[in-house]
Order: sequence, then C-alpha cells, then structure tokens
Amino acid sequence: MEESSKEKKALFPAKGKRGYLKGKKLKNLLIVILFIGLIAGLMITGILITGNKKNIFTIMAILNVLPMAHFLTALIAAFPYKSPALDEYESVCTGKEDAMLTEIIVTSPKLKAAELSYVCINDDNVYAYSPSLPGSKKEYEEYIEGLLAVSKMNVSFHIYTELTAFKKVSKHAEGQKLSRFEEDVYASLKSVSM
Repeated sequence: MEESSKEKKALFPAKGKRGYLKGKKLKNLLIVILFIGLIAGLMITGILITGNKKNIFTIMAILNVLPMAHFLTALIAAFPYKSPALDEYESVCTGKEDAMLTEIIVTSPKLKAAELSYVCINDDNVYAYSPSLPGSKKEYEEYIEGLLAVSKMNVSFHIYTELTAFKKVSKHAEGQKLSRFEEDVYASLKSVSM
C-alpha cells in the first residue's frame, strides 16, 4: 500500500500525528550530527590557530556538548518506540484523522514510559490503545487522569491493550469535529507526551 501524498510531504509531522516518532528521531539525529561537526570544527580550528588545546575555541566546543547531550538523550529515549504500521493506522484512523491522536509517549517520574499508539475522546471519556503497557493499566489510567485533572479536565481515561476492542470504542470518532474541551484535552495529552 502506498502512503498518501499528504503524509509524504510532512518530513517532521506534528506531535500526535502518524510519523511523529520517526520524524523526531530523524530530526534529533541530524541535530546531534551537526553538533558533533560543530564541536570537532571548533576544536580543530582552535588547535590550528593557537597550536594547543588551551584556547577559547576549546571552551566554545565544550559549551556545545550540553545542548548536544539534550538532543542525544531525546534520541535515545525515543529509540525503542516505533510508528504504527501504515495498514494498521489506516484500519484504525481512516475517517478519524482529525479526532484521533497517534504516537503519544507518556512519561512519569514513578512509572515507565508508556506508548499510546492511538487516543480518541468521546465527551468526558478518553480511550487509548497501547500494544505493550509496561505496568498496570489502572496505574497508568489514574496517572493520566491526575495529569488532566491538574488542568481542570475531569475525564475518565481508559487504556485498551487489544486493538479490536479499541476499534469498537473509537468508531464514534469517524467524521467527528472536536469540541473546544476535547481540543484542550488533546493539547494537554500532547504537552505531557515525549
């Protein structure tokens, strides 16, 4: 199956859209490579100009290691997660693209990061599909409900580990236009996602 031309155009899709994780990894890899080149260039320039390593160029190179480490850490953290296969994505999201979030990675100080492949909302119920939840469903549901409650969004969060069960509850999203409240819930979910 070929990807639509709309999906081919977005090299770095927005958070919550198909291809986001792949694009994020690619973008972070390119930035890390640029930083490595910049750091090496500064070091070599300093040595060529002054003849030793003790110069301002070395200090500038060292100061660039920290921002590079930030992007490298994000690359390593996102590495184990993959975008859903195109055929699976199409079977779940066709006609629901505007009402469905994909590729959400929820991080927590106490729980392991969890991948929510698909997320949809119906009034005050949020439904998510996770192919491999690293812990108890109840813990993750309560954690995400708590995150949303901080933003005064009282919703019930339900995680499904079976795709067929998630497809049944997400049928309502077909052709759905999101309300302002639902858009705010999605924005909050995206803001806590990696």
